[in-house]
Amino acid sequence: MAQHTVPANELAIKALRCPEGRARVVYHVDGHGNEGLKLYVQSSGTKTWYFRARVRGSDPKDMPLGRWPDVTIADARKRKSAIVVSISDGVDPWEKRAEDRRRKPRITLNDAFAEWLEAAADQKRSCDQDELRYDMNIRGGHQFILGKWKGRTHKTGIGHLHIAEITRLDISTCLSDVRKRSPSQAHHALVLLSTIFKWARATGYVDVNPAEGQPFYHRSPARERLKGAKL
Repeated sequence: MAQHTVPANELAIKALRCPEGRARVVYHVDGHGNEGLKLYVQSSGTKTWYFRARVRGSDPKDMPLGRWPDVTIADARKRKSAIVVSISDGVDPWEKRAEDRRRKPRITLNDAFAEWLEAAADQKRSCDQDELRYDMNIRGGHQFILGKWKGRTHKTGIGHLHIAEITRLDISTCLSDVRKRSPSQAHHALVLLSTIFKWARATGYVDVNPAEGQPFYHRSPARERLKGAKL
């Protein structure tokens, strides 16, 4: 498969788009000194820097460096250089990052999701889809650019809340808004939330899983077929 590349300048990065029909595309940054540096561009328009490296002969892993434009190409290079130095000093930056997050007080759901996604990346094939669903239905602030919800914003997201303080009511309020758009999306968002909280409980971030026992939002195959026939 051909590799997508992008010149190392802000204008080229600003112009990047995710091809229609794709959830995400990866662009590798051209130029000397940018080896392993890449940009994940989602269909929602979100652009996230990653650096791909290996530690002590391990399989290559991606380290998130932050989102563009908050993190510029110059910032991404500096963060990449710091990781390279850590590895050369015998430090595993992934383990250090996880430990720093565990020590971080009042971690948010967004923080926990990013750490869970990183930990699950090697085992899950649906990480791209999970990230898109999280951004659309859980994080909050997602602006829809297609369909009947075009121009609207998801305002009941809970990603900014501290994960240990999220209640069943918070989740129910968030998903009730999602359900108005799509019961199936609400269902998938609830499954994703439950998975994140199970991991967070095992990690020690929370004592309970507030997503457990929430009603699932199913749409029967018969209703889906009926809806399709009406269209």
